[in-house]
Amino acid sequence: MTAWLSFLVVFLCSWSLRDLVVEACTCVPIHPQDAFCNSDIVIRAKVVGKKLMKDGPFGTMRYTVKQMKMYRGFQIMPHVQYIYTEASESLCGVKLEVNKYQYLITGRVYEGKVYTGLCNWYEKWDRLTLSQRKGLNHRYHLGCGCKVCVSN
Repeated sequence: MTAWLSFLVVFLCSWSLRDLVVEACTCVPIHPQDAFCNSDIVIRAKVVGKKLMKDGPFGTMRYTVKQMKMYRGFQIMPHVQYIYTEASESLCGVKLEVNKYQYLITGRVYEGKVYTGLCNWYEKWDRLTLSQRKGLNHRYHLGCGCKVCVSN
């Protein structure tokens, strides 16, 4: 019995905290207009680089972006050079491809840095519908005083 207990303690202690993390990121679906209005920054950008930053227990991915257009947040940060996200998708980090696509990216600004994650609205630009593109350019900002409700 003592040998079994010792084995169990050694086995559990040999796991790192990273090994214990499970797929824990869940997000409530949100209408694109609400995602737009709830974000500090909304941009169209191409990812031109990425770097794993060794901050925090799991690290942060820093994407270098070439900003094509800003839809929201000019007064907070007129030009976005970096987008930060958790390094792990299980912690709600996003995976963006370098030098492949233009993305719509929404995020929040914290201590002068733009953060995004799986619960933010991000999408390859060519996958957006015509209605979503029109909303970004002309409509969504007009409705930020409203809450979009979907009825059954």
